[in-house]
Amino acid sequence: MKDRIYVSIVDEEGSKQFNLHKVAKKIFIYTLLVVFVLIVSGFFLMTYLMKQVQEISAEKEKITQNYKNTFYQNQNLKSQIDERSLELIKVSKRVDDLEDIVSLSKNIDEPFDESNVELVFSPAQKNLLLQIIPNGNPIEGNAKIASVKLRPHPSKGTYGVDSGIDYITPLKTPIYATADGIVDLSRLGTKGYGKFIKLTHAYGFSSMYAHLSEVLVKKGDFVQKGQLIGYSGNTGNSNGARLYYEIRFLGGYQNALDYIQWGQENFDSIFSKQTHVRWKRLLWALDDLKQLQNHRNTPQEGA
Repeated sequence: MKDRIYVSIVDEEGSKQFNLHKVAKKIFIYTLLVVFVLIVSGFFLMTYLMKQVQEISAEKEKITQNYKNTFYQNQNLKSQIDERSLELIKVSKRVDDLEDIVSLSKNIDEPFDESNVELVFSPAQKNLLLQIIPNGNPIEGNAKIASVKLRPHPSKGTYGVDSGIDYITPLKTPIYATADGIVDLSRLGTKGYGKFIKLTHAYGFSSMYAHLSEVLVKKGDFVQKGQLIGYSGNTGNSNGARLYYEIRFLGGYQNALDYIQWGQENFDSIFSKQTHVRWKRLLWALDDLKQLQNHRNTPQEGA
C-alpha cells in the first residue's frame, strides 16, 4: 500500500479511484518539471531571438536608407557636374565666338587715324541712336525756355549756370523721357532740385528732370523714350512753376539745347556741335554690335 498512490476523481456519476505506483508518480512529476523547464526556456529563447531579429531588421533598414541617401546624393552630384560641364562648354564656345568677332575688328597694335573715317550712319543706326540718346523736348508743345545766364544754381545759389534748360510751364505739365534708359535716381527732396528724376542712358549719357510736382517712376525702373515719368512743379529752390532739364555725357554737362533740337531732319548737326563726344567710336560700337548680332544669328556647326 505504501508503494502506491491513490487518485480519486469525483463527478456527477460518482467517484472513481485510481492507484499509481510511486515510481510512476516520480516519473510523472519529473516529466512535468522537464516540460515546464522546456516551455519556460523556449519562451525566453523565443523572446531573445525575436529581439535579435528586430535589431537586425532595424540595422538593415538603417543601412538601406543610408545607401539610398548616398545614391541620391551621388546622382545629384553627377547631375550638377553634367550641368557645369555643359555650362563650361557653352562659355568656351562663346569665348571662341568672341575671339572670332574680335579677329574681324581693327588691330589695336597698329596706329589708326580715326579722322579719316567718314561718319555715315545707316537709317537703322540713326533710329537706334535717336531712341537711346536723349533728344527732343521732354514736354509737349512749345514751352518758354528761360535764359540760363539768369538762372540761379539750385543748390549753390550762384547765377550763370549754362548747362541745363529751364522750361517755364504750368504746374503739373506732363514730363516725358527723352530716350530709353534706367531710373538712376528718384528723389522727393524739398531743397535744391526738389523732386527730380535722373535717367541713365546708353553710351555714357544721362538726363535729369527737376523741380517736379510728382514722380511716377522709382529707382531701377526701365523707361522708354516718350514714356510719362512725372509732372512739372515748383519744388526745391525754384522761384516758380518750371522744369529744369539737363543732359550729361560721362558726367560732364552738355548743351541741352543742341540735343533738344536734334532729330532725323538735322541728324548730322550734332557731330559738329558736340565735338568732345567720340561719335566715330560710337559708330564702331554700333558696327560691332551688328556683327555680333549677325554672328549669333548665323547657324553654328553642331548647334
